[in-house]
Amino acid sequence: MKRATLLLALLLTAEGVPTSIHADAFDDATKASNDAFSQATQKTSQAFADQDATWNNYVAEQRRAFERYKAAIDAEWGGKNAKVPTKKEWVSYDKNHDSRASIDYAHGTLQVDLLLKDGEESDSQEVKKRIAQQLTNLITQPAQEDALLKVTPPLGAATAHQKVYPLQGQLQLDNGSAVTKDNASDFAHQALHHPLQEKTIDTPSGRKRMVSLSYPLPPDHIRRQAAPYLPKVREVAHRIHVSIPLVFGVIETESAFNPMARSGVPAYGLMQLVPRSGARDAYQRVYGHDRVVSASFLYDSNNNIELGATYLKLLQTREMRRITNPTSRQLCAIAAYNTGGGNVARAFIPGSRNIRKASAIINRMSPEEVYQHLRNNLPYQETRNYIQRVRNHMEHYKAWEE
Repeated sequence: MKRATLLLALLLTAEGVPTSIHADAFDDATKASNDAFSQATQKTSQAFADQDATWNNYVAEQRRAFERYKAAIDAEWGGKNAKVPTKKEWVSYDKNHDSRASIDYAHGTLQVDLLLKDGEESDSQEVKKRIAQQLTNLITQPAQEDALLKVTPPLGAATAHQKVYPLQGQLQLDNGSAVTKDNASDFAHQALHHPLQEKTIDTPSGRKRMVSLSYPLPPDHIRRQAAPYLPKVREVAHRIHVSIPLVFGVIETESAFNPMARSGVPAYGLMQLVPRSGARDAYQRVYGHDRVVSASFLYDSNNNIELGATYLKLLQTREMRRITNPTSRQLCAIAAYNTGGGNVARAFIPGSRNIRKASAIINRMSPEEVYQHLRNNLPYQETRNYIQRVRNHMEHYKAWEE
């Protein structure tokens, strides 16, 4: 295209060249330019189509893997007693799926469950040894997804290999000292002073006996879970100009600080980012190019906070940019993080997904009026509750904002 334009310029400035030749040269140059532009457009469109296909295949395989995993757990434990990882609970099974440890980050409980062997007594030394091993592993071993959940990311996908210790900094011994890898066995034996509970469960292969140990996390477990992420949140918040309490409020609402959070969408990590939407948009903004974002990349807390905070910023500066009051803009961004900008518009103009038109209405309201309107008129109850929870949780982190 550049060569055609240069040739045209030379021809038009040449002396003694007939007008018809000028016209022919112009037509040739225009055709060459249009052909080149058309080819470039086709290549770009094909690249986007290929990338979308890659995303769709990756997400579909993740969903199939989760269904296979859940079927295997249901077969071993029965549907009513099966546990799978969720947004706010980390669940880890042994390789045979007959014992598990789980951490409920929202309610602050740690639990170990074992399926008893035929004739095995629930208070036997062997059972206590197995429970102690599960507890020790939770403290000393990095969290890993079950082998049935692992999906190989597409070639060129963004990946990471951060080691995540789901109970790091959360526990203490009776003497007040922090539980570490070095004294994990001491904690396991301390926990075994709590009573064991036995019950009979129904499974596809018949009735089985299950024994459980439940142990409470410290009363300030949410604060303990949040504190390690403050340096990263503060660094990103200052760099891109987003509120520190907002980021923490979203994290607590989305995952209760479960670094291995996952949902069936699928969404991953602290800020529950969806690989093909929020994570993808944020990755493009941060790194300047489109790329498939793997689950392992989003389980890395630094990556998750970077992309999650960036997505919150994008919502405020892109979709909600016409909202003039910063508090109202932030409230609408919180709702959009959960349900999308179109549904925020519907709250103000029934049947419309035009956020530009909705912004004109929002700009005539006070921030408190905007909040109450969202609470009462967002299309889904989940989002109505979501905006309330995030705003309430933000209050917990006001002291961390500089």
